[in-house]
Amino acid sequence: MGVKHVLSAPSFHHGSARTPHPLAPSLPRIRWRLLACLGLAWLVSACQTVPHEDDDPPRASPPTVDASATQALFPGWVPLPMPGKRWAQFQPVEQDGRAGVQVVAQSSLSILRKKLEAPLPGPWDLGFSWWVERTLPDADLGDAAASDAPARVALGFDGDRSRFSARDHLVSELTALVTGDELPYATLVYVWSNRVPVGTVVPNPRTSRIRYLVVNQGSQQLGQWVNHQRDVQADFVQAFGEPPGRLLSLGLMTDTDNTGSSTRTVYGPVALKPR
Repeated sequence: MGVKHVLSAPSFHHGSARTPHPLAPSLPRIRWRLLACLGLAWLVSACQTVPHEDDDPPRASPPTVDASATQALFPGWVPLPMPGKRWAQFQPVEQDGRAGVQVVAQSSLSILRKKLEAPLPGPWDLGFSWWVERTLPDADLGDAAASDAPARVALGFDGDRSRFSARDHLVSELTALVTGDELPYATLVYVWSNRVPVGTVVPNPRTSRIRYLVVNQGSQQLGQWVNHQRDVQADFVQAFGEPPGRLLSLGLMTDTDNTGSSTRTVYGPVALKPR
């Protein structure tokens, strides 16, 4: 399954992207690990443990990121390391005769993001595949301190942001402060869970604007390619109770940092097409 032309378009910032605040690195009382989580919000949620307000910002050197490694299979997709988080590189690999990009995760957080050239009206069909070596026994999607997952595919949507709660507006402003981009109206995340049954919708513990839809569960189908074909509109209605707005972005994410776990995940190409 190849990558459709929609996904090979140049990267584009929807609307007027914000420049990160020039004083952001010097704000010692901002909850930096939480902000690292919220910086993912337009595609997925990392859901880190909230530190105390007197925590200092991370001082570690930024990771070395090879943005060219994934371009053959994921043209225009960009690696997105987060402040203070261990980075595991996306690398091209052949797994069981199929090409993909691999993440060898060890207490790490890895994100690959595609911002669409222009927002897309729906409805859409989404095709993706992944190969997972092992689940994360201590992970719990509903617990902000343990919401790791070996594989996620996320879609960010436009919508009426006036419907945000006060908390969601705060989350969006914090996200913009660190990343330059506000929280999307809604983010739907397809996820592999270790314990939640397939078909379950799990709200993100940090914000109601991110919701997980479990499409794989437990040890079933580990160590093999799993192919998914999804009706995005139907899935969005199931998760949010309303039709989706325009599609803004897509993302892949493997995170094992909260639980200190390790796994290996391979993602195949993503295909998006109108219904």
